[in-house]
Amino acid sequence: MAKLEIRLLGPVEASRDGEPVRLGGAKQRAALAVLALDAGRVVSAERLIDALWGSFPPPTASTALHGHVSRLRGLLGADAIETRPPGYALTIEPDAVDALRFELLLAARQLSAGLALWRGDALADVAGEPGLGDQARRLDELRLTAEEDLIDSELELGHHVELVPRLEERVSRDRLRERGVAQLVVALYRSGRPGDALAAYAALRARLREDVGLDPSPELRELERRVLVQDPSLAPPSAAPGPTPPRRVPVTAVAVELAAAASDAEVYGRTIGEAREAVRLVLEHHGASVQQPAGALVLGVFGIPAPHEDDAARALRAANEAVALGARVAVASGEAFGGETPAAAEALRRLNGGASLDVDELTHARARPRRHHGAPLVGREAEHSALRDAYASCVRDRKSRLIAVVGPPGIGKSRLVAELLASVGEEPSVLLARCLSYGDGVSLLPAIELVRSAAGIEANVRATDAAERLETLLAGDERSAAAVEQLLRLLGYGDDPPDEESSWAVRRLLECVAQRRPVVAVLDDLHWGSPPIHDLARQLGEAADVPLLTIVTARETPAGSTADVIELRPLDALACTAVVAALLDAAPADPATVGELVRASGGNPLFLEELVLSLRAGDAGP
Repeated sequence: MAKLEIRLLGPVEASRDGEPVRLGGAKQRAALAVLALDAGRVVSAERLIDALWGSFPPPTASTALHGHVSRLRGLLGADAIETRPPGYALTIEPDAVDALRFELLLAARQLSAGLALWRGDALADVAGEPGLGDQARRLDELRLTAEEDLIDSELELGHHVELVPRLEERVSRDRLRERGVAQLVVALYRSGRPGDALAAYAALRARLREDVGLDPSPELRELERRVLVQDPSLAPPSAAPGPTPPRRVPVTAVAVELAAAASDAEVYGRTIGEAREAVRLVLEHHGASVQQPAGALVLGVFGIPAPHEDDAARALRAANEAVALGARVAVASGEAFGGETPAAAEALRRLNGGASLDVDELTHARARPRRHHGAPLVGREAEHSALRDAYASCVRDRKSRLIAVVGPPGIGKSRLVAELLASVGEEPSVLLARCLSYGDGVSLLPAIELVRSAAGIEANVRATDAAERLETLLAGDERSAAAVEQLLRLLGYGDDPPDEESSWAVRRLLECVAQRRPVVAVLDDLHWGSPPIHDLARQLGEAADVPLLTIVTARETPAGSTADVIELRPLDALACTAVVAALLDAAPADPATVGELVRASGGNPLFLEELVLSLRAGDAGP
């Protein structure tokens, strides 16, 4: 007997011995789907007729059903469908039907394996048939629940920061689903963004009242209360970190000792819990990974799971805020290897000094503004030339371009873009925006930055002046009035929140500015961008007859992007050696040390620079 597989988690498909089967029209596919959902069991002819034609079948329904079954036998094999009173049976094992295998995997709690079977909406091409709509909705609901269960597991593992963009996208698709909003609220709160968490709840409440005349459930209202009081039980669970690649990465550790003036054990425990949660929120707000939220000590590490150029500067900002809360704080920088770092022990040791804030010299060195021209851009000649060519063609042809510079953290994406901006001088209008994974109110911040920069509108400008400036720039555009209204709302003028579909207005503004002068718009760290910012990036990729070059940087090519991609790979040994030589010109190192620095960095320019900084600061050898 031929090996058959039936796929229902998407459009209905069938294969025989691994080869696709060309199925017929909707009724034939629907008949196969009904039989497959009860694989191995008899489905009565009456039920099949009801499923295909509903309550009012044509007089020829029985003959038509027999014809569909006969043609399916011709496609799948004569013995694939047996006639058994009072109907028919598809003679395959349940696990040969993806929908049934999905349910078996869910029962075994193998959620990822089950979700991997999906290709689209269940029964996508036959869900409109009378007897299959309920089944399609049931399967789709099982899928949503499984995805939410998997997200709960990821939240328990401490992946809240990484989950925020995905949860925002899910909420934008299913705007009234309370569990998804609850997960977004938790992820935002644990990421140090309680204001955004409350805003997500308020948005759901407004949608529920407007669309169905209801308030959020008691469970969701209780979640709002817990966010408002900074309930310590909302803090992320202590969990062992996941596997980390065995490489050196620069990190900055912040150790915080809490104070609680209480002799009663119960009062002390409550006070310490509240103080610990307040400090955790401060650390996470600035992007730290909180490693030890227990007792009177809290340890946050900047640079894990991924380093940023401004980790040390953000660590110092967080440290000062923690001191303002009455805590004693120590900060130390160093390297981590496989997720472990001696900088954490050094920060804890420095707490014993008694100062309210103790910061090591390496942290001060790393926090100083970087002067990229101090180290040459080496090993990126081809990529820099490609960016220059993109800019030149954009200006010459007066055609918009979208470029994505992609690569892992620290590989030099922002540095490459900075080199381009330095090389083009003052010819273009340069608009810079960065997507952040931390801090309240960051979801639309990149769009706001682009608009303020493009229109020259400072934060303290009056609404009337901002409107006048936007009207001047958009004069002549057929949708200028609507665009101005959307942009004013985006900038926070007026009582109405910005429209989720306001990306078009930002694009119109940038195109109007580019009609007067070439524009280079940069969206840095798009992997942290919210769904509206990803939509904006996609819209900026649409063709336009203006010299507008949009550059996005991201760790991976954005999904569905039409951008031309420039991928940055690790520097080779020769390029790394040149970087080390330039950075150590005042204190040359022996060849063995240079070789070890190159090896330890793995060709990552940021890691290499931090290793050299550590060497020069006398922190430690590589």
